[in-house]
Amino acid sequence: MIAVLFGLARWRWLLPLTWALAIWWALITDPNLIQGRFLNAAVQGAQVVMFLAPATAVAGVLAGATMRANTRRVLTGVPPQMLLMAGVCAVHTLICVSALTLCAVMIGLIEHAAGADGWQLIALAGLTVAGSSAVGQALGRALPEVVAAPVALLGSYVVLAFPRSFGDPLWLRHLAFVDSCCNSPDQVSPRVLAAIATLASATVAAALLTTLRGRRRAPGLLAAAVALGLAWNLSTSLVDDLDWSPATPRAGQTRCEPSGHGEVCVWPENTAALPDLAAAWATLQATAQKHGLDLPTTVSERAQGQVVYGDGHISLTPQISADVIPELLATGALPAIDPCVIGGTMDSRIDNAWLTLARWWLTTSGYSPSRNLLEPPYEYLDVPPDQLDARLQTLIDAIRTCDASNLP
Repeated sequence: MIAVLFGLARWRWLLPLTWALAIWWALITDPNLIQGRFLNAAVQGAQVVMFLAPATAVAGVLAGATMRANTRRVLTGVPPQMLLMAGVCAVHTLICVSALTLCAVMIGLIEHAAGADGWQLIALAGLTVAGSSAVGQALGRALPEVVAAPVALLGSYVVLAFPRSFGDPLWLRHLAFVDSCCNSPDQVSPRVLAAIATLASATVAAALLTTLRGRRRAPGLLAAAVALGLAWNLSTSLVDDLDWSPATPRAGQTRCEPSGHGEVCVWPENTAALPDLAAAWATLQATAQKHGLDLPTTVSERAQGQVVYGDGHISLTPQISADVIPELLATGALPAIDPCVIGGTMDSRIDNAWLTLARWWLTTSGYSPSRNLLEPPYEYLDVPPDQLDARLQTLIDAIRTCDASNLP
């Protein structure tokens, strides 16, 4: 039975073709998209499904045509057509999941990605392939091969590849596969995963129902149509309010290291930078405590509330160099200035206060600020030592409250 299923599935040419496509895709993937995280390697690797699915759909057409040709044969022990179709779907899924895994692992190894999240995307891509296989088999059973094969090939590619280029409706791009996620603080929204799984599962089920014959055929086709309709409505309702990226705040634990009177916490893919981060943060903390500044003692890559950057929230990349770490920590620990942007503008005195405070903190701690912090000139802190601490706290309070009334 297994040999029959593999033969129907055309594994002899499908397996090497899918592996070749996976290797090709892994080699042309933009390395800047990975950010040292296996989830991103899986996101990029799973995108090769837009080429694997059309190839699998054609293999499905050939399998369906073979089953149609043998429909009139009555042989003892021959399984029902639905069981054969499901078996071929399973073989195609196995072949393509192996190719998808190869692609994701290659990308992860090439870019030294860390972590173990992202395998759910490979599984979902495999389910999408199962849908393509099932639809291909249904077409092969209903139409001549010369018609069914091009329809399955082009149809699968159009359905999977074209929505990612649509600007409206945006949600349509989230029903095939994930193609625009994730930055370090993010993970793939469970709603997108549920939407893809629902639609792909319903597609497989509907295609299987088309194998019913006789008095069961009409109810089977009706059930298939209902299943697809319900799945479409549910899937679209799950993603219709999403933006370009199907991202949601990241779950899981950060890795932390004590530093001074607090600690530094980063995502697992950035743990290599922890020693440099901890050393620089201890130095910056010593300066802040010496002057009694009301600033966080812990900095972390895990965002708090809606703050994008600041108030103790930092954001790293695995390629970060040691010389930019002090400035990253200092600017990340200062109060966030995003809330002070109203109507696309911000009081320039708030901006100057933030720049001045960051520049002072770095230079006083023995670090050199970057060119971004050297302008504009602001002499508010050029005062005797006994007045300095009060003025530093005035700057912090002004930024935190977005109130520049006490600033010159």
